[in-house]
Amino acid sequence: MTRAPHLAAAVALALPWLWQPQLHAADNARPLVLVIDQSASMHRTDPRRYAADAVNLTVATVRTDAPLLVVGFDSSARDLVPWQRLAGRTQRVAVRESLKDLEFDGNDTFYIPALDRVFQELDRNGSPKGTSVIFFTDGDPDETERAILERADRFLARGWTVRAMRLNRERTASRPVLASLAQRTRGTHVEITQAEELVTRFLALVMSENDSFISTLQQSEAGQAQYVPPGVSNVAWVVVRGEDRCTLRGINSEAGAVSEDVLFRYPRESGTRSANLECATIERPSPGSYTLDLKGTPGKIFVGLTFAARIEVLRLPAEVVEGEPLSPGVEFVFSAEDAKVAQELAGKVEVHAVITDTIGGKALYDAALPPAEGAPLRFTKLLRLRLPEGGDRSQNHPLAIEYRLRLKGGYQLDKVDATVLKPREVPPPLALSAREPALELPPTWVGRPVSGTLTMSVSGPPAIRQVTFPEGKGFRFPSPLPVPAKDAALKVEAVAAEAGVFRAQVEGKPDGKLEEGEAAPTTPPLSVTVYGWQGRDELVLDGPNAAGVQGWIQVPENSLPQPLKPVDVELKGAGGRSVRLGLGTDGAASVQAGDDVPAGDFAGAAELAYGTLPVRPLRITYKHRPADARLDGIPAELALKPAAWAERERQSLRFPVTLGAGAAGTLAVTVGDLTGPDGEVLDSKRDLTVRLDRSDLAAGATGNVEVAVLRGHDIPAGTYRGKAEIVFTARNGAVSRIPREIVVVVP
Repeated sequence: MTRAPHLAAAVALALPWLWQPQLHAADNARPLVLVIDQSASMHRTDPRRYAADAVNLTVATVRTDAPLLVVGFDSSARDLVPWQRLAGRTQRVAVRESLKDLEFDGNDTFYIPALDRVFQELDRNGSPKGTSVIFFTDGDPDETERAILERADRFLARGWTVRAMRLNRERTASRPVLASLAQRTRGTHVEITQAEELVTRFLALVMSENDSFISTLQQSEAGQAQYVPPGVSNVAWVVVRGEDRCTLRGINSEAGAVSEDVLFRYPRESGTRSANLECATIERPSPGSYTLDLKGTPGKIFVGLTFAARIEVLRLPAEVVEGEPLSPGVEFVFSAEDAKVAQELAGKVEVHAVITDTIGGKALYDAALPPAEGAPLRFTKLLRLRLPEGGDRSQNHPLAIEYRLRLKGGYQLDKVDATVLKPREVPPPLALSAREPALELPPTWVGRPVSGTLTMSVSGPPAIRQVTFPEGKGFRFPSPLPVPAKDAALKVEAVAAEAGVFRAQVEGKPDGKLEEGEAAPTTPPLSVTVYGWQGRDELVLDGPNAAGVQGWIQVPENSLPQPLKPVDVELKGAGGRSVRLGLGTDGAASVQAGDDVPAGDFAGAAELAYGTLPVRPLRITYKHRPADARLDGIPAELALKPAAWAERERQSLRFPVTLGAGAAGTLAVTVGDLTGPDGEVLDSKRDLTVRLDRSDLAAGATGNVEVAVLRGHDIPAGTYRGKAEIVFTARNGAVSRIPREIVVVVP
């Protein structure tokens, strides 16, 4: 008996699958939240009511242990399915019947009431980080982008994401607000042009949020048996009807026909409408084989398996510096009563990760994630991501992360995440001249390898032409460094040992001839210009970018120069606004002012400490003058001249707009009516559509504009002219307007 514990330990070591799986609390389950547009435009974009089917699919497939919330919106928001857990078939049937008369007849499209309603419910119920909101619409919002993104920031602060989907059937929705809403919360955004795709896209999205694996059956496989393994808490079959009016008559198990009292069906009762699909689900199915009893030939069949486990994406930091450790991955999490299911899944799941730089478009990682040692259902890997050589280092790089989980039997589940990769600062090149033997070392160089050239101009015997550096100061060079026999640039690689100013001692006279046996002189004392600011106790800087304004002080002869103690001070202006001013070790001043800071004066005070000299007070005034926006790349004339153009066909004019300089802000483009030679009109609202691939621009960023023109049946050939205006509104309130003539030649 006394040896039993040792025997148990030995068994656990011999059988690594006997690990303790991660457990979650049932009362803190991640909810499934759906927000759906009920505006009247849905009648035109979705006449077959695929959106209504999508709502009912959500009800049919939501996990038994997960809260469900469905919110509809137009000019206001309302709960279509109030926050609740669907504990069994009876509750699902009741909710299905309450949705049978779901209508789309609203007047407007207001995102904010729906976002506020969802936030209120998530907050009231204490929803955990990682909660996602599926947001579906078919149009642009009737509110400002700023107001919507303010709501997005509230979701981001709680760790909640928005996964947005837009039915853009006629490509009439052009504002990128929905994409910005999703991106701001680290979510995803999908544009759909065909209403028929809604079922497939919705099902994939809902199943991803349910942590359900999906398999797609071909028509030839419709009558084949599907094996349901142990540990499945819900199995769903979705039969999408094709041209043949296929009907799902029932489901057969190994024991015979599954009772209708067990199945949840959509549609079923009178009044529930769907000409597109049928769905059947079973909660807690018995393991074994199941076949569908079909009349007719289906278009597609989807099978979804939901296990008694949540699949959590391992939370990543919002930003990571290039080269620093990052551990992406996913983990299966179980409730205490279902922990045994972990043993059923161990060894049957594979995870593949793709991490893509959304700016460069390249995959920084595309490979499998191994299971963690001792935890076969936790998949992760320590990575140190780096931008490719020659990559853009002027801006942060948003990363899209996709996890593809594959279960034996052809089932797949996709999970997504996002983070931002910050390029690592590259030290500037080293440069030192014998004529100017003082070199400033910024604090950012300390401990980093740097390289550059050491330029010498000397003559004399090679044996005494060397460069040395004071012990323990400045760079750690290979010392002494031999100098070539004639003027030359000597390549150097070294590491900065400390910040500050140091001097080189050159054995030999710069620009002079050194006789053999003559003592080697040192360089003259160095004048340092970092203290006092021209003898005054006030520093005045004029924006938009504060440059270093330096004065002078003579360092006592033969003393080693020392750096100014860095200063970081807050300067305050009108309306509670503030900016930060920094003074480096060399006295150079720099100002950090947000893009939204308007013009005005900012004042503050600092104390200067230089070596052993007395501390001196310094009054500082910064006159902020926001830089004017400069828009580049816009053609002088916007012209569309196709060689051929059929009636009811769209032709597009495209041009870039680059923010060459200035504060970040929002780009907008408007085009007025175009008038032909005989007074015919291409109507700006009916015939012209303006699209931007991005509206938020920072300095150096480019937005691409597309003006699509529809040639109606009553539009004759000729040249049509009108006015376009490119408007850029900076975050500090400054507005730049660029007018352009637009010319469209209809052949």
